[in-house]
Amino acid sequence: METIQHISQEFTQISGATPAVKVLCSVPLSRRVSNYYVRRRWAIEYHEAYAGKVLFRDGAIRHLKREADTIHLYAPECCYGEDSSDAEFPVRENYMVIQGGERIGLREFVDAENGFARFFDYKKQVGALFAEAVEVCAKYREGSFWLVQAKFMEILYRLRHHRRISSDAYVLEEPGEKKKTGFAAEIMDFMRRDPARVLRISDIAFYMKVSESTLNHKFKEETGRTPIACMLEFRVNYAKGLLLKGERLKSIAKATGFHDEYHFSKTFKKVTGQSPREFRGR
Repeated sequence: METIQHISQEFTQISGATPAVKVLCSVPLSRRVSNYYVRRRWAIEYHEAYAGKVLFRDGAIRHLKREADTIHLYAPECCYGEDSSDAEFPVRENYMVIQGGERIGLREFVDAENGFARFFDYKKQVGALFAEAVEVCAKYREGSFWLVQAKFMEILYRLRHHRRISSDAYVLEEPGEKKKTGFAAEIMDFMRRDPARVLRISDIAFYMKVSESTLNHKFKEETGRTPIACMLEFRVNYAKGLLLKGERLKSIAKATGFHDEYHFSKTFKKVTGQSPREFRGR
């Protein structure tokens, strides 16, 4: 990507297409500490070299390194900032802004608490695809829309071949390579498949072919939390994206597996400390 000096392309001609890459950007990273912000669309960024830190403010301020050969995925509700003061300059900032990410399963990747995920791309598979997308965009600009979408679908295909190592971290693997999935990770993947489905512990135990007591014990041993707590956090996090889109509370409750609007609002406030309306109006 070093030969491309500056790409910041917003695709406007096919405004109704979704899911779709709406913005592709590849620019030299500047030395700065940004304010916290929410994009309100999905964003995926790639770093070919150490790019400083990403800062989160989810109850307490914490940070993660933006390491070389990593991909960061941000959900629409994710509130974060960036600190590139100690980055390895020169380094480029490469990212795509995605509309309609829920429709292609991006929600299943991100951590329920902060709407974030990172992928370690040790074999530079996604890095190469980002470089190809930037190259065609530099050549054709607005006319590269469908070529960029094709590259993004290849990126998504690569992201789906992973080994999960924590609630928000994955190692990318070669397509066809056998995945090594932990007990808790398999349960979390199952819970994320259909947010609208009303799941009971007995349903999850039946799926995992274990007793309810074994399910709770093994899950808590691996994560330090109960399956129900993790499921509620995921559903509340999913609801945040719908709230930011302006969906009605009754529709959101149905889409996230709650019995009614009252049950949803009560659980949302218990998990986040805010009512749904307070969150939407912040």
